[in-house]
Parts: sequence; structure tokens; C-alpha cells
Amino acid sequence: MQLIESLGYGLQLEFDARTGEAVQPELRYQFDIEQGASADIKGMIDGSTLIAMRQENYTTSLQLQQAKQLMRSVIDFYLQGKTLKSRVLMSKLIQQKTCKTH
Repeated sequence: MQLIESLGYGLQLEFDARTGEAVQPELRYQFDIEQGASADIKGMIDGSTLIAMRQENYTTSLQLQQAKQLMRSVIDFYLQGKTLKSRVLMSKLIQQKTCKTH
């Protein structure tokens, strides 16, 4: 979340994009990356997850799972289908550090 925000692509997690009302923890939401969340009974993300993301305070494994799925969608959207190579980069950095300590 902090990386996305620092790049100028912050997510609107506080208000319903259609109604302007505050996100409600008991409702389900669809999330449009450019517009934000909209209450929808068939939504894939709980309002409590959106609130947890905004507060950076996750209290359930479901919130973490939903936040992870949403962030993967956000990253994919902004990468426009390109592959994120953070795992490869981290692996190389770890290998370099390990090689220098031997």
C-alpha cells in the first residue's frame, strides 16, 4: 500500500464510489482500481477489509487474504501485464549477501 501511494496511485478505501457514503464493515464491495469501492452484494471484498487496509490494522486472516488479492490486482493493473520481479531481485540480493559472508 505504501509503495503504491508513494508512486502517486493511492487507493480510495474510505468512501463508496457510487454513493459517497463511508465504507461499512458489514457490507461487501466490488473494487474498481480507478474509482474505488462500490457496495455490491456479489462483491469480492468485505468492507471490514477495506477499513483494515486504510488503518493498516488487520485482525483476521480473511482480511489479510482479501487485501493480498486486491493488492495483486492493483499491482497487475499498474504494471499493465508486465511481470513483477521482486522475488527474483530479493533472491539475487540474498545470494550476493550470502556469498560475501563466506
